[in-house]
Amino acid sequence: MSSAAHSSDDFIKRLIALPGDTVEIRDHKTYINRQVIDEPYVAEPQIKTMEPVVVPEGNVFVMGDNRNYSNDSREYEAIPASQR
Repeated sequence: MSSAAHSSDDFIKRLIALPGDTVEIRDHKTYINRQVIDEPYVAEPQIKTMEPVVVPEGNVFVMGDNRNYSNDSREYEAIPASQR
């Protein structure tokens, strides 16, 4: 994990997936367990893609609403659920 994930600053992110869930980003959409999720709060289509990742036990997957410019679990991996 990057040192940014251990920062004392507060970051506002949306909880996307729970332990055991598979997260994937393709075709400008987020998939949880192979199902596209409705995200009307995302400002513009995602330009990043991400191969399927299983969220480890005791962790959660978070993403910012400004997906194209947000540093989140896509870069820093899932975070411990205790940090939510």
